[in-house]
Amino acid sequence: MAPDEHVVVVAHWSDGQSSTWPSGEMLRAGTRADGSVNYFEELAADARADEFLRALGEGVVAAQAVDVGGRAATLSALPGQYRLFEHVRRAQDRRELRELCLYGHPSGRRFQSAAEFVPHLVWLMADRAHDSANCACALCGVPNLRYHGVAGRSAAGATSAPAALPASVRTRLAAQFSSLRGGDVRALARQLVAEEERGVDLRVGAPWFRKGELVWAHVPAADATWTPAVVTARPEEDAELGADEGAGRPAYAVHLLDRQRPAALAERELRPWLAAPPARAGAAGAQARALAGTWGVFDRVRDAAETPDGLQYNGLWFGPEKIWRGDAVRIKSEPVAPGGPLRAEVLLVESISCRGDVVTLTGDIFAPGVAPLQPRLAPARLATASHNWCLVNRPEEEVSIDLAEVHGRWYAPALIALADLDNLPRPTTKTASRRAAVGEPAVPL
Repeated sequence: MAPDEHVVVVAHWSDGQSSTWPSGEMLRAGTRADGSVNYFEELAADARADEFLRALGEGVVAAQAVDVGGRAATLSALPGQYRLFEHVRRAQDRRELRELCLYGHPSGRRFQSAAEFVPHLVWLMADRAHDSANCACALCGVPNLRYHGVAGRSAAGATSAPAALPASVRTRLAAQFSSLRGGDVRALARQLVAEEERGVDLRVGAPWFRKGELVWAHVPAADATWTPAVVTARPEEDAELGADEGAGRPAYAVHLLDRQRPAALAERELRPWLAAPPARAGAAGAQARALAGTWGVFDRVRDAAETPDGLQYNGLWFGPEKIWRGDAVRIKSEPVAPGGPLRAEVLLVESISCRGDVVTLTGDIFAPGVAPLQPRLAPARLATASHNWCLVNRPEEEVSIDLAEVHGRWYAPALIALADLDNLPRPTTKTASRRAAVGEPAVPL
């Protein structure tokens, strides 16, 4: 294509950090003792790199609604300190998989496709304030991945969180992804809704309970018992949790399963389903236990290649709970000492893969402790007054577990105790959607 037949897009400013690139053992090619392969290599300038730049240029033009007279667009070069790497993986007896990923984001996490990086690139080019709270990308929308300790709280003790994504950004993203992928508008709308929900759910200080989750609810005007309920809407306000676990927050909308009616309840009037045995479910027990026994993946990652573990997704319904890529989940662990309490280990979920009826979660494991130098940082929401968290696995390792090892997502100790998680029933019934599992329209989601 002649130079005058295309538009060159230039990014003049960057927040990229070379310290976040894969390094050391992560770059060492070769086969491990168990026959597996897992390493990164920087991508040289080739046709794939050119195609990535073209996808970014087209995405920016579409997102900004720029009239280029039908000409193609390409990005002149990646923003400073951003680099494309190829992630090479192979299990013992499976085919080798090579995935492009983009490193350089201050969080230390990677973008998995050009489409995923476009919102961040638009922010780099358009926001003169250089305030990442205004960025709509999946990584800036998860500020806990940038956490560097308890510092960052205001003098009043509240943790800052980005403002809700403005409608104008959502409109531009819709135009961008329609341009890049085309396809079904309804599917695109579902993807954008899930993307926005994920960003809100993973913020520091976000409401603990999520839309579609099964919880215990206490209705003050009724009897003194706790009853099963499904969350149908979260509070709009994202205030930081206080000592009274959410007093003063706007109410959740829930559907009470025993009364089959809606209710508006404060966060202090809700508890995780895993915090009490299902025997307490009373008359609504059968419906609640059936819902807690289901699982399903949702919101497939756009443009992500299939891995040896299957297709990749942003979300997982695991019994009563909604788990996102970027969440911290409790995992089965050994006691700190024989006969002593369990070690409170969590997996910070980097990816969710599903092949058939097998789900694989991959990420880093953290446990309570103190280390002088942390190659990976725990999410901010895990920080408590009682202990810090340190990385358990080596930085170059990616730990993979199946659902049998998962105890549900992490909550503050005031909401749930490790002892509550010992002998929980495992979800066994795969469902196509949460709406089907809860029985909509009886329970409106």
